[in-house]
Amino acid sequence: MESFDKIKIFISQMIQIPPPEWLHLVPLLKIKHILKDTYYFKQGDSVYEIGFVVKGLLYNFYTKADGEELVKYFIPEGKLVAAYSSLILNQPAFYSCKTLEDTTLVTIQYSDLLNLYKRNACWEKMGRINAEKQYIEKELREYQFLAHSALERYEFFVKENKHILNRIPQYLIASYLGMSPVSLSRIRNPNNK
Repeated sequence: MESFDKIKIFISQMIQIPPPEWLHLVPLLKIKHILKDTYYFKQGDSVYEIGFVVKGLLYNFYTKADGEELVKYFIPEGKLVAAYSSLILNQPAFYSCKTLEDTTLVTIQYSDLLNLYKRNACWEKMGRINAEKQYIEKELREYQFLAHSALERYEFFVKENKHILNRIPQYLIASYLGMSPVSLSRIRNPNNK
């Protein structure tokens, strides 16, 4: 039940949920264990659930026609993972999600979440707050990409991700920052040009 306690803490940081609503939520939650280097979902898959990362690390990425991966986000413990646009639009996922470590998720079916929204306004408020957080993260990432140099993007990434930095391969960090691994190496080691 430690996994459920972690999601309760996560939700409680956003909003107060009445005790009867917690009792209604728990039976809707499932625990999912995913091994390292395993897809949670693939680009083109139908997706039906949202996960909360209890333990582990995942990343979202687009795959180009030539097989190159373009990293969208890293998702460590304490974050939600889903193909939101796929869920909302009821379309296949536009990108893939894969584990970088053995990972444990607490999941809920999107249809169950929609029913919670109808059941009590507290759940709808939680969904709105989460959507706002997601929007802010996306807008900040776009700002960094459009208005900052590669070095500034790297420095910001290091500052914001110290807790997971050593858990991510450098080539994926380079992709996330929109540069080649060689360029990232030059930025990290400016004296070795």
